[in-house]
Parts: sequence; structure tokens; C-alpha cells
Amino acid sequence: MSTRPPILSLPDEITNLDRAAHQIGRSKDTVRRWCHLYGIAHQPTPGSPLEINRLALEMARYGDVRAIELLREGRRDAPEVKRYAEHIGLPT
Repeated sequence: MSTRPPILSLPDEITNLDRAAHQIGRSKDTVRRWCHLYGIAHQPTPGSPLEINRLALEMARYGDVRAIELLREGRRDAPEVKRYAEHIGLPT
């Protein structure tokens, strides 16, 4: 079990596994692996679908661990986080 705090996601940032894989052009297995590796998803209850943070997914795509940690800390005003939000068309 991870001791990392969760990434608190805004409603527009949440996606499911199918859409996440399509968004980044990778397999579902890759997305699942990144969710585990980077802690970018939340599963509200056992057996429920993963809720993947789209912003963190894009950061994981580029291996930008620093930006993921800034997002995890709630530092949405950090330039490293804003850059990804703008890139995928989320409000900053």
C-alpha cells in the first residue's frame, strides 16, 4: 500500500482507463502500470473503476515526476503544473 497522499482531482480532470489509454496512445496495461508507479489514480472502492487524473497522466507520459509531486502537493499555480494543464486544454 502506498504512503503517498492522493492527487486531489477536479471533476474535469478525471477519466477512466479506456479514455486514458486512448488519450495518450498507449495500452491499458501501460496506463495501469503508470497508475501504480506514479500514484496517479484513485479507486474509490474495491472493484470499482479507476479514476485517473488526466493531468497527472500527461505528466507520467513524459516521466515528469517533479510535476506530479507538485500536483500531489496541490501546487496548481506552479509553472510546471500549469504547462501540462494548458497542453491538454484544462483551465489553469
